[in-house]
Parts: sequence; C-alpha cells; structure tokens
Amino acid sequence: MVTASNLEQFKAHSLAVFSAINTDLQTDQHFADAEKTVKWCGDVEERLEAAKQHALSQTETIDALFRTIDEISEQARRKRLELDKLVKARKVAIREEIVLKAKAALRDHLDKINTSFGGKVRLPEIAADFAGAIKGKKNIASLRDAADSELARAKIEASQIGDGICANLDSLRTLAADHPFLFNDAQQIVLKNNDDLVALIKVRINEHKQAEEAKELAQRERIRAEESAKLAAAAEAEQVAEAEKAKANAPAPQAAEASKPVEQPAPRMSAVAPSAKVPPKPTKLEANVTGLHALVKAVYEGRAPISVLTVNWGALDDLVHIQGADFQMDGVTITQVAA
Repeated sequence: MVTASNLEQFKAHSLAVFSAINTDLQTDQHFADAEKTVKWCGDVEERLEAAKQHALSQTETIDALFRTIDEISEQARRKRLELDKLVKARKVAIREEIVLKAKAALRDHLDKINTSFGGKVRLPEIAADFAGAIKGKKNIASLRDAADSELARAKIEASQIGDGICANLDSLRTLAADHPFLFNDAQQIVLKNNDDLVALIKVRINEHKQAEEAKELAQRERIRAEESAKLAAAAEAEQVAEAEKAKANAPAPQAAEASKPVEQPAPRMSAVAPSAKVPPKPTKLEANVTGLHALVKAVYEGRAPISVLTVNWGALDDLVHIQGADFQMDGVTITQVAA
C-alpha cells in the first residue's frame, strides 16, 4: 500500500510547464519551438501511459496515481493538439499577410505614379504574382524574401512604363496644345513608343488642317456661286424691266385710212434744177444682254470691264448682316460704321 507520494507536486509542476508553452507564433524560432513542443507532448503522453502500466503491475491501490496520470496525460494531449492546429493555421495566416502586404505596397507605388499624370491617364494593369512567388517556401524569412523580390520587379516595370507615359504626355502638351480634341484616346496612345506617338500627332493635325482648308474652300465656292446667281438674277430682272419700259414708250402704229383716197389730177411735169443730195438719217447701236451668266463670266475672266455690272448694295448689305463677322467674299471687305 502507498503511504506517501509526490503526485500533487508532480501534477502542479507539469501543469505549470504546459501553461508556460508559447502559443503566439511570430518568428521562425517560434514555429520551430512549437513543433518541438508538439513532439514533446506526444512523448509525455507515451511515458505516462508506460508509467501507468508499470504501476498496475506493482501496486493494487493506486487510484490517486491513475487520476493524476490521466489528468496530466489529457493536459499534454490538449496542448499537443492545440499547438499542432495553431502551427498550421498560423503558417497559412502568415502567407496571406505577406501577400496582402506586398499587394498594398505595390498599389501605393502605382497610385503615386498615376497621381503624377495629373488625372489625364492611368497606368495599365501591372501583373504581380505574389502567391506564386512564395509557393514552396518553408520559413518566414524565405517567404518575405520571395514576396519582396516580386514586389521590386513589379515596381520597376511600373516605373519604366510611367516614364514612357510622362514623355508622351509632354509630347502631347507641346505638339497638340491647340488640338486636344483630336486626342480623346490619350489613354491608349500614351502607351506607344514616343517616336510613333510624335508621328501620329503630326499626321492627325495635318489631316485636320487639310479637312478645314477643304471645308473653307467649299464654303467660299458656295458663297461665290450664290452671289453670282444673285447678280445674274438681278441683272436679268433689270433687263426685263428695261424691255418692258421700252415697249411701253414705243409709238403706236398709224391706222390705215378707211376711205378710198381722192383721185388727184396728174401733176404737171416741169423741169427743175438739180438739188443737192439729202443725207441719210443718223442711227445708233444698242447692246442687248442675252446671256447674263456669259456676261458675268466675261467680267470674271477680264474680257469685259467691271463697270458693265451693277452692284446690288442692298442685297450685299443683307448678306453681311446675316453672316456677320464670318462673312467672306473675294473682292469685298467689311468695315464697322455707325448703326
């Protein structure tokens, strides 16, 4: 029969050891210690079970011993399972923390570059595979080194692209300052090589100027044609009015005598002295306009003086009033006068 034992002291010491085990895993050394502790707890369980079986073979009344051994063994099992689960979960959490931290650092770098563009454009998507970079790494130091290397690579790529975009934005500001509306696709074209972008800028501006010149020429031709048509219509109307006036002023033809003329005795022939010859009645030539367009063309080509055409000042003033400062016509200028 057992008369004395140190079970209580042994129990107290064992529980104190379990309570002192570190469960806040932050460093590689912490993980290494935790993994060793897991193995140690397993060994404790095995040794206690062996001690229990040994006591059974030597002692008949050992209830207190068994209760103590069972309690200590259960405590060792719980700590072993807790640490094993904690080690696995913490390893996963640390990997996620490293990846998230690297992503945040890259995002800050990209935001600074985008801010330098003045809100005009943004960097394209910069690929960074942090999860792939840390795959297969075992300890915290190697995980962080792998993530930092991938972060540095992505930052360098972003900075190089950003430098190219800055150079292209400078080219746009310098060469296309007066034509920003031609480059609404700046987000796409700033990613081009600078030489290619400069060539594109020059081509677009040149094409725009040619189109504007063609539009202006067509506008002038249209106005010239309208004015020529108005002059022709006015001249034709004046010609018709002159013809009507001449017709109204022409003398009426003499009416034929209704009665038969009275027979007169035949005049007696007598010799007279020859007289001087009577000169013919004087005549003059008049010009009639039969083709107004042909006459206007002759004036335009210099084959007829401009004085043969009459300017309709009222129609010309109306045209200036309608078009205002945009009025343009060859040979005509506008000046400001009192209203």
